[in-house]
Amino acid sequence: MVKYIKWPDLLFMLILTIILVFDYFPNPMFTKILPQAAFVLFVSVIGLLFILSIIIRIRSEEKIAEGLIGQLILTVYIVVVMTILSLLGGESTSGVSFSNWIFWGVLSLSLFEIYSRWKKVKQKEA
Repeated sequence: MVKYIKWPDLLFMLILTIILVFDYFPNPMFTKILPQAAFVLFVSVIGLLFILSIIIRIRSEEKIAEGLIGQLILTVYIVVVMTILSLLGGESTSGVSFSNWIFWGVLSLSLFEIYSRWKKVKQKEA
């Protein structure tokens, strides 16, 4: 699995997990413990790391098949995290939930893209 997920992807998954936790639980206990300035700094650093991971991901060259498997793993990871947060009693404040039709549309497009790119890879191999 390490072959398919590079460190920028892991960084992106960590950032995405933190963002989803804040979305599903907008008033977590640790935000009351941290001073407001430290919290703003924390969110700013996460945003900077997010942008940096996207830039690094764009510049990194990877094999198409490995990229597809990594994209599939990331898609499944997002669905699993959302499922766990929903089962823990969280509700999305931004609308990123299973009851939102836009989520299902984006998920369908992502899976369709993975499938169509996978077919192209298989055609090139044949």
